[in-house]
Amino acid sequence: MKGDSLDVASECKRIKKNAFFDSALRSGKEKAQLRTVGLLNWWPGAESNCRHADFQSAALPTELPGQERYCSITKLMNHLHLLHQILRAFAQDVVQGFTLIIRNGFALLGLSLLCVIITLNLRADLRAVAEVRLRDWLEERQLESDVMLTDVDAADRATAINPHDLSREQAKVATWLSTKYKVAPEPISALVAETYASGPKYQLDPTMVLAVMAIESNFNPFAQSSVGAQGLMQVMTKVHVAKYKDHGGELAAFDPITNLHVGMQVLKDCIKSNGSSEQGLRCYVGASVPDADGGYVRKVLAEQKRIQQVAQGFKVPLMSPSTLQMMTDKVESWLPNPFGRSKSESQD
Repeated sequence: MKGDSLDVASECKRIKKNAFFDSALRSGKEKAQLRTVGLLNWWPGAESNCRHADFQSAALPTELPGQERYCSITKLMNHLHLLHQILRAFAQDVVQGFTLIIRNGFALLGLSLLCVIITLNLRADLRAVAEVRLRDWLEERQLESDVMLTDVDAADRATAINPHDLSREQAKVATWLSTKYKVAPEPISALVAETYASGPKYQLDPTMVLAVMAIESNFNPFAQSSVGAQGLMQVMTKVHVAKYKDHGGELAAFDPITNLHVGMQVLKDCIKSNGSSEQGLRCYVGASVPDADGGYVRKVLAEQKRIQQVAQGFKVPLMSPSTLQMMTDKVESWLPNPFGRSKSESQD
């Protein structure tokens, strides 16, 4: 209370001082009149009301900014509430729209089904046609499902076995041939196993039969030459039609196992009629004289020797020495000679 009285007193002094200077600006006549009535001394001016000045100056700066922040937050909350109501109304409208569409769709479907049933009951001919078509469609679907169910036997029809199921000797041969001729090991393993199993029956060395397949078709069961030789063993199908009759016809030439057996039979007959393996191979390729085979017999026997070495456990390179020498000579012919002389001149 004492501090408040001091503040009020000081404020009154300030106001009186201002009033005094204000009164100094008055005219001399007015000052004389005021002194006469005695008002100038105790009534400094209109600004001497100390109670209102202190109360309003302390209240206004502290109350108005807080009230503005409160109004801003209130407006923001109102906007968010309005946005929430708009989104909620939109979601409700979408759900109601989809519900209405589904309900009308089911109603239309039921009405269409009812019309179809009434029409079929009234028209016996249309009902009979619909029954026939429905039965045919169901039978077709049943046949398709049966075909898909029996197709699980496809693995049994494939010419392929696991190389691990072979003997050690046959597995080595199958792996080497698969790597050299870039054929999957499973089909090669099946051919190797069949050749070793059927060789004694045809009195043929299985390594020679494998060598014939390698030289003739590179183990391609669908190969065909320009003269009509087909399959793994490149058998002339048109010439040996009778041999394919027991296997279902000429198309059996593209079955690997069938082509192998027919080829082994032809090779056996050729060797038997000519007296030796070399002459039999020339007969098999269709050469009447030794020089007309184009090196076929030499290639087959060289490949047979490599296969035998693989079967015995030797490490055999994938390329023959003659092939390596031929490739080396070809590469050297491409390289420039630093001395400007040919290879024969440099050797001399």
